[in-house]
Amino acid sequence: MIEIDWRPLIVLLTIAAFMLLWIVGCTIIADSGTRSSPTGYPQVTLTVGRIVVPAIPTDSPRPPEVNTAIRTSAPGSGYPSSPPLPSPVAQIAAIPMTPPICYAISAALTRCLGRVDNPLATAINGVSVRIRMLLRGEREIVRTAAIEQTVILPDGFAPYRVDFPVSVDEVTSVSVSLDSGEPDHDPSVVPLTVDDIRMSDDGGLRQVSAELVGTSMALMLNRALITLVDSQGYVYGYQVLQFQNQMIAPGERMTIRAQVQPQIDTTGLNAVVYVEARKP
Repeated sequence: MIEIDWRPLIVLLTIAAFMLLWIVGCTIIADSGTRSSPTGYPQVTLTVGRIVVPAIPTDSPRPPEVNTAIRTSAPGSGYPSSPPLPSPVAQIAAIPMTPPICYAISAALTRCLGRVDNPLATAINGVSVRIRMLLRGEREIVRTAAIEQTVILPDGFAPYRVDFPVSVDEVTSVSVSLDSGEPDHDPSVVPLTVDDIRMSDDGGLRQVSAELVGTSMALMLNRALITLVDSQGYVYGYQVLQFQNQMIAPGERMTIRAQVQPQIDTTGLNAVVYVEARKP
């Protein structure tokens, strides 16, 4: 029996199989390299001399901040908003006004006395009022009067008076509104401190005296208003004093005197004295 030696054949087959696997493996690697796509890694940039801090991501994109006017929403519009702050002029126009008290001066003349209060945090000037008087027979008369006081300080007031050429018996009602006024921006007007106000009755006239106190600088006296009011603040009369080229020295104390005729001679009246000066 002839024996065949298979060992050389097995070695050749093993070598052939190894060569075939090697050729196929090289082909797969070459094909994968040509068809690869870019990866998701960012491109690296070297920056010399500074450090770049990456932006912190947010939950959602945010629009840039822009200074815009505040808008109010209509009822039921679905978003809350704050109303715009009123301007100083709008605040002045909204100052509440109390109707004046009117007195019979004669059979054909009626005088109305009132006051303009300033509840704002700023002084106002250029104030005038409009008085509307309704008469019998559906008639009316409208008068406009400027306030004689230059400046109305915060929490202060200024009196006014308006005369109408009618009998007080013809008057059915009187109303008042603010006709003009603006914030005071005149730094030259300086209100003076008033001390020791005294008042006495002299045959119906009120004799009023007050002591002015100078500031840290010399000032030119401008005018003084002496107003008679009752316990509720209603105006019964006032007097305006105009100074002519009169100075008040720093720290000087000066006494002024005036006579004021109330429209009705009554008890319980008080005198309010307001004095303003100007920087020379």
